[in-house]
Amino acid sequence: ARSRALLVLAGPTLVTRLWPVMEMYAWSAMGGSLDAVEIIPITPGDEDEDALLATFDAFHVAYTRATGRAEERLFSQAIELASVGTINETVRSYMPLIRARLKQ
Repeated sequence: ARSRALLVLAGPTLVTRLWPVMEMYAWSAMGGSLDAVEIIPITPGDEDEDALLATFDAFHVAYTRATGRAEERLFSQAIELASVGTINETVRSYMPLIRARLKQ
């Protein structure tokens, strides 16, 4: 069963970790709509907001890190199947949601 909504707690290190990146990608790949994504920025100051936007703007899956070898092996196969470009575009597609949420 697929979830009806995705909650993203977004801080400046979110897209540096492989697991949340793959969750965001999987949401979209399984037909999840950005309209059903709720972003909660975790940014105590203006500098953190800028850092958050910058990490999404400059995102590349090659710069993410896994927490262990098993996670790295698991997701390396998914990245090969999906393509690096597709994952990069998908993660960057969340940026307008973050920008809009920061303006609230």
